[in-house]
Amino acid sequence: MQNHGHSDIKLRPIWTDEGKRKWEVLEDITFNTSKGVFTVPKFTITDLGSIPRLFWSILPRDGQGLCAYILHDWIYSKPNGLTRKECDMIMLEILKESGVGWIKRRAIYRGVRMGGMLSWRKHRAK
Repeated sequence: MQNHGHSDIKLRPIWTDEGKRKWEVLEDITFNTSKGVFTVPKFTITDLGSIPRLFWSILPRDGQGLCAYILHDWIYSKPNGLTRKECDMIMLEILKESGVGWIKRRAIYRGVRMGGMLSWRKHRAK
């Protein structure tokens, strides 16, 4: 990953037609991962981390994990030849590179493995 601290990422809040707040990426973000180089393009829409509000105090949707969440949302939404597990492992890799501690990144990874199937299937159905 290029050295993107969470303060380097430029985002703009937007509201969906369903009344949900999402975020628009305002510049390209490039990541070098074990599975290749990925560039999240400007204007990509993300919900950041899909972490239930109840857990935000211990697993924030922004901060150190911000880059990983943005990349994960993007690679889930695009056909790229990766399996769901590979996408989730890339997120885990970026969480580690971003300095997220072992316990938190494993909790985030487990949550994505348990709860990410609906999002994966929705994007594959398009």
